[in-house]
Amino acid sequence: MEFDLKFYENILDNIQDGIWVSNSDDIIIYANEGMAGIAGIPVSEIVGKNVMVDFSPKTISEFKRFYSKAKQTCLPVWYEVNVTTPAGKYTWQNGWIIPQLVDGKIAQIVTTISDVTERKLAEENFSKSEKENAFLANTALDLVNCKNLNEIYKYVAEQLYLLIDKEGIIIIAEFDNRNNYWQVMAFEGVNRHLDKITKLVGFDLKNLKGNVKTKYYDNIKNGKLTRLTADLSELTEGRISKSVLPVLQKMILIKELYCITFRQKENIFGNVTFITNPKTPMLNANLIEAFISQVSLIIEKIRAEITLNESQQKLKDIVEYSTNMFYQHDTNHILTYVSPQVEDILGYTQEEALMNWTNFVTEHPINETGFQFTVKAIETGMAQPPYELELQNKSGRKIWVEVREAPIVENGKTVAIVGALVDITQRKKAIEALEKSEMNYRLLVNDMYEGLMQTDLYDRIQFVNPRLCQMLGYSEEELIGKIGYETIIFNEDIDKIKAKNDERATHKTDRYIIRLKRKDGDFIWTQISRSLLYNEAGEVVSTVGLITDITQLIEIEEELKKNKDQLQGLFNHMNSAFAYHEILTDEDGKPIDYKFIEVNSAFEYMTGLKREDVIGQKVNTIIPGTENDPADWIGKYGKVALTGKSIAFESYSEGLGKWFHISAYSPEKGYFATTFEDITERKQVEVELENHRNNLETLVKERTAEIEAQNKELEHFNQLFVGREFRIKELRDKVKELEKKINNQ
Repeated sequence: MEFDLKFYENILDNIQDGIWVSNSDDIIIYANEGMAGIAGIPVSEIVGKNVMVDFSPKTISEFKRFYSKAKQTCLPVWYEVNVTTPAGKYTWQNGWIIPQLVDGKIAQIVTTISDVTERKLAEENFSKSEKENAFLANTALDLVNCKNLNEIYKYVAEQLYLLIDKEGIIIIAEFDNRNNYWQVMAFEGVNRHLDKITKLVGFDLKNLKGNVKTKYYDNIKNGKLTRLTADLSELTEGRISKSVLPVLQKMILIKELYCITFRQKENIFGNVTFITNPKTPMLNANLIEAFISQVSLIIEKIRAEITLNESQQKLKDIVEYSTNMFYQHDTNHILTYVSPQVEDILGYTQEEALMNWTNFVTEHPINETGFQFTVKAIETGMAQPPYELELQNKSGRKIWVEVREAPIVENGKTVAIVGALVDITQRKKAIEALEKSEMNYRLLVNDMYEGLMQTDLYDRIQFVNPRLCQMLGYSEEELIGKIGYETIIFNEDIDKIKAKNDERATHKTDRYIIRLKRKDGDFIWTQISRSLLYNEAGEVVSTVGLITDITQLIEIEEELKKNKDQLQGLFNHMNSAFAYHEILTDEDGKPIDYKFIEVNSAFEYMTGLKREDVIGQKVNTIIPGTENDPADWIGKYGKVALTGKSIAFESYSEGLGKWFHISAYSPEKGYFATTFEDITERKQVEVELENHRNNLETLVKERTAEIEAQNKELEHFNQLFVGREFRIKELRDKVKELEKKINNQ
C-alpha cells in the first residue's frame, strides 16, 4: 500500500520526539509538532530560520559543534547537550544529526530531538544521593565505635564542620529535661579565636549553659533543620553584653543561625547550632537531618545502656521472682545461669541445672526445630521467633515449654544466648484434647481436594493435609514445625504474607492470592481462604488456610491478557470509530442517558473528544443537549441496549455538528456498542447534488412551458392557414363551376 506525503506528515506530527530538516544552506525547511513542543514555539517560527545564525547563543552554542561535525564528515552524529530553548526553558536534549547526500554532496540534514531533561535530573539526583548515602554509611560505622556520649558529640561536631567546608561554627548542646537546662558539650570552628572570644565575653565557651527557653524550644523540637534569629544575646540569655556583640559578630562573621535537635519520638537529647558566615555553603537539610537522626539512635542506645545499668538490681528482682524461668547458655549450649524457677519447672537446683540444655529435651521432632533456632541465633546474632520444646524434668515427667531467647553479641560475634521459658503443659494438653475431638474432622480434611494448613501466631506450621503435601512436593514431617514464610512462601511474596499475618490482630478473615514455593524450587499460584481459631478467652491462637492451586487459571488469565492486549492494539488501530456504553434509565425503565465505558483512537479523531475526558461520563455531560437532539440518540440506543435488536442508520449530531453512518448492537442487556464513520463530507456533496438537480428541474420546467406556449401559437397560425386554404379552394371550385356554366351556355 502506498501512502502520500500527508500520511507521513500526520505520523511525524503525532510523535513526541522532535524532527526537523535543514537544507544545504542550513535553512530549516521542515519541523514537526514534536519539535515545536520541545522548543516551546510554533512550527511557523522555526521553519525558515538559519540553524547557525538565527537562534540565541544559549540555544545553539553546544549544538553548533555537533551540527558542524556532521556537515564536515557527511556522517551521522549523536549529540547530547544542555540547551535553553527559544522559549527560555532549561532542558537536556539528545538525538541524531543525519546528513542526506545526493551525488556525494549534502542535500539536506535531518535532525531528531528527544527531551531527556527528566532522565538527566534523575541521574544528577542519584549521584548526589550516592554521595549522601556513602557519608551516612561511613559515619554510621564510626558512630558505633564511639564509647560514650562525649566521643559522639565531638565526632558529630567534626563531621558537620567538614560538611560545611570548615566555613562557620558548630555548637552541640545537651539537654537535661528533668532540670530544663542545656549545656555546651562540643564545638568546632572557633578554636583559633577561642582565647580572644573568652576574654571578650568574659566566660569560657566550653562551660556555656542556660535554661531551655520555650520560644526556641517550640521552634526546634520537631527534629527538622530550622532557621533562628541571629541575635546571639537572646540565644545566650543576655550573658553577652550588647556592646560586645558587634565586635563578636565582626570577629566570627555571623550571617545566619540554624538549629536541629537530637530526638527520638518525643524525647529530645540536645541540639546542634550552625552559625554560618558569608562563605558557608548552602546547608544540605536532608543530609543533615538524616545524619542527626542516625546520631539520635546511637545517643538513645547509650542512654538506654546507662538506664539499664541503673536498673540492674530491679531487673534482678524481676528475674528471680517471676513465674518464668530465665537462663543463659554459651555458644556450646552449656547453661551458665538459670533462675531459681528451674526447681519448680524442671525439679533441678540451680547448680544441678548448669549442664548442656539439650540434656533436658525428649526425642520429640519439634525439639530439633528449637535447636536449629538457637543455632541460627548464634550464627546470625539475631533473635529468632519463639519456639516450643518438649522437656523431661528430674522425675521423668514430660512437660511442654515455650521459649523466647536472644543472642548477646560482642564485637560482632555472638558470645551467649539469654532466654526465658514458661511452662505451657496445661495449654498443650488442652490443645491435644481439642485435636482428639477433631479426629473426624481431620479424616475429612485428609481427603479434601484443596490443601489445608494450620499455623500458630508465629507462622510456625502445626498441621498440613496430604493434598497440600502433594501440591508442594514435601512430606508432612518436612513441614511440621517449620516457619511458613521461610519454607514455602515464594521469596517475593514474603512481605505480603507477613502483612497478612499482622492483620490477625484485627480478627479479620481474608481471601488472597499468593505464590507458594515447591520443594523442587518451582512455585505454584494459590488462592488462600484464611480463618482464625480462638481460645475460650476469645484470643486468636492459630490460623487455618484453605489453599487452592490456581496456577492453570493464572496461566489462562495471562494468555487471555496477552490476547486482550493484541486485540486492544487492533481495536485502537481500527479505521472506524468505536464506542462502548451503558444505557441509563429512569425508575420506569425509560432510557434517559448513557455512559461511555470505552472508546478507540478513531473515536477521538472523528469526534474531537479525548478518551480521558469521556470515559465514565454521561453523554449529556459531554455533549449538552443530546437529550433534545432531533436524532433521538438516547431513544435509539436505548432500544438497542434493552431489546438486543441491532440497527444501522445515518443521522446528524447537533452537538458535534457532523453527519455519521452508525451501526449499533448490544453485546449484553443494558449495554450497547457503536461503530461509525464521519460522512459529513459525503452529505455535503449529496446536498449540493440535490440542489443542482432541483435547479435543473426548474430550468427544464421553465423551458418546457416556453415550448408549449410556442406550440400553441404555431397551432393557432396553422389553424388560420388551413382555414384560409379551405376558403380559397371553395372559391376556386365555385369559379370553376361558374366557368363551366358559362361555357355550357
